Amino acid sequence: MPLMRSLFLSCLCFISFCVQAQSNLDKGEIALKWDATRLANPFNSTIQVGAEIGLNESLTIHCDLGFNSNLYKVSYYNKSIFISHNQIRKYKRNGHFYGIDVFYMHAKDYSDFRCMYDKNKKISSDYDTVTLIKNAPGIAIIAGKQLMIGNFAIDLFFGLGLRLVNNKLESLRQTTHIGNCPQTHFAWHNDKYSGTFAGGHVALGIKLGYVINKRN
Repeated sequence: MPLMRSLFLSCLCFISFCVQAQSNLDKGEIALKWDATRLANPFNSTIQVGAEIGLNESLTIHCDLGFNSNLYKVSYYNKSIFISHNQIRKYKRNGHFYGIDVFYMHAKDYSDFRCMYDKNKKISSDYDTVTLIKNAPGIAIIAGKQLMIGNFAIDLFFGLGLRLVNNKLESLRQTTHIGNCPQTHFAWHNDKYSGTFAGGHVALGIKLGYVINKRN
């Protein structure tokens, strides 16, 4: 037991040393990253990969792209989804960072029937054989922490922001009616409305990365 305890404490000290040695990228270093939280989302899953590039000792840019993973049978968007994130990060001590995330989302979802409320025209309509086409650019303020162990990086971040949602519909038939729409199709709140409108955005991410050109 004393030997196992000593080995365990030694491993902790080694990891702590590595983490403290460097917590962000130096100028010119590049880390390839994968967003684990996007893949784990069972309703809106994407394979999200990208890279973070060090501009100087405390400033980096991070860009990634994501496409539908098709891992789950139930999804908000059953035809296609594309997501892009572009971040500017400012690192402080011990890997803490804050920054701006400029993002864009494009998605399509097909259903036999859907009822939607048009926020611009203030009317409700039933649609038959309908495809929802969503475009949603936005911006968020993010904050988080990055840990580095050798060439490996783990970063966690949280953010709040706004998006401009444009939901367009292509359908075989449209019937306008008075009253609220019944919940007939699996959708989150932004997808119950058509037209162009502002919406909130909450970001939560865990990214795993590897520095491909570490300098020290």
